[in-house]
Amino acid sequence: MRPDTARSVEAWKNSSFLYQPGGSNGWNQSHYFQLLQSEQQQLTWEASTRKLAFQSKLNNVIAESVPYHPQTNNVPTRYLYNNNRIFRTVFVQGVAVAVFDPLTGQPWYNSDGAQRYGSQNNNDWAFIFPTNTTDQRKKVMQFWMMPFHAGITYCS
Repeated sequence: MRPDTARSVEAWKNSSFLYQPGGSNGWNQSHYFQLLQSEQQQLTWEASTRKLAFQSKLNNVIAESVPYHPQTNNVPTRYLYNNNRIFRTVFVQGVAVAVFDPLTGQPWYNSDGAQRYGSQNNNDWAFIFPTNTTDQRKKVMQFWMMPFHAGITYCS
């Protein structure tokens, strides 16, 4: 079956079929190169097999940072992951960074002890970096620029 080309010579511009030798039985109405230009939500595209799969779960992350005391500029910061508080702290000057794995959506657990990746201390689910000096601010930037962070989501 095909579009009626008698009405329009452009009929095939909106329809495409793919035959892939060694692929699944029957016809595949997806088109690889059109799909690459699409913005998928809740879907994972496996390029090597050219298959789509639904993501297993949508994770909800809320990051809050609100001035707490005008005289001291203390800022309570908290992260909620699927409505469970995973991190809360109050600090004067600095950045708290939560890191989420791009494949699982799970937050990184900061378990290797104090000063991990140049952070200030061991705070289970976040990396705290003071920002009082230029050198301290450089540590935050170096953390964000580490090569293993490709595709990772941050909250700071």
